[in-house]
Amino acid sequence: MNDLKFAFRQLRKYPGFTAVAVLTLALGIGANTVVFGVAKAVLFRPLGFEGEDRLVWIRLANTQTGTTEDRLSWRDYEDIRESTRSFESVALFGSPGATWEHDDRIEELPALRVTPNLGDILHVRPALGRMFLPADAEPAAASIVLISHELWQTRFGGKPDVIGQTLRLDEESRTVAGVLPPGLQFPLERSPSVGTGSSVEAGVQSFWFPMCIRGQDRIARDARMFLAVGRLKPGVMEETASGEVAALGRRLAVDFPDTNRRWGFEVLSFRDQVLGRARQAVPLLAAAVAAVLLICCVNIANLLLARGITRQRELAVRLALGAGRRRLAQSLMMEGMLW
Repeated sequence: MNDLKFAFRQLRKYPGFTAVAVLTLALGIGANTVVFGVAKAVLFRPLGFEGEDRLVWIRLANTQTGTTEDRLSWRDYEDIRESTRSFESVALFGSPGATWEHDDRIEELPALRVTPNLGDILHVRPALGRMFLPADAEPAAASIVLISHELWQTRFGGKPDVIGQTLRLDEESRTVAGVLPPGLQFPLERSPSVGTGSSVEAGVQSFWFPMCIRGQDRIARDARMFLAVGRLKPGVMEETASGEVAALGRRLAVDFPDTNRRWGFEVLSFRDQVLGRARQAVPLLAAAVAAVLLICCVNIANLLLARGITRQRELAVRLALGAGRRRLAQSLMMEGMLW
């Protein structure tokens, strides 16, 4: 306690030195607290999907320029499904939006067109009703739709009789087959949010439609308009899947040079796709502010060293009065801890 009281007296005795030391440490610690808080929120936040470590994004890579393209064609999708063994399942989706006609009003709401297996890949379970079945994407299947939990609560009062109701969407009557779980946001917005590499609107989608591909869109290899997400089989590493789709891309480039000569496939973890450039930028920023904290600590050490030189006479007097070196070291350590 005597050492603590003495340290406080030293603070009051040299207010200028105290102010410089406190502000220097506050700058370093404050910057690190903010940046590491951001890093935790961005890099380690859960994405909200079960088994998210096995979710991957499949995209095209230009073998000549190194640029990437998020959209695949239906033929690309079929080739990946039929020629690879790393994926438990692969799904396509697109985001055209939807026009909802109701109560003499017309609204434009966000919507997804998805292959029926997307819900299985994301491990999405309906809050009410059912998810899509493979038969729902057949050309002769009945027109159905899944609605978001938020739309169900705000527009239908959360009533269970919404299942079976008919909605007028994009000038077509569709029957509500199920309600998506609350808080489901897909696609996820990238960080930073400056572009997603596609025109897909991120966040809660009011409607999910089953994707039914007909005619030229199913045949043409260069009709690249869909985004692909896959789930790896248990025990399969991302590197294994990357090597497999890369080999497939090289084979297709030889078999179909007109449409695939400049393109190959690559796999990106779902987290890396969502984080975007922040995956590299945030750790670099964290390292930079850690260096700032180190510089602040070095500056404080220099200040204490300079102050220690001016206190040589004081320390000599204390030694002469009987204080041991250990006693002086303990007192100086208390002052350092107080800083």
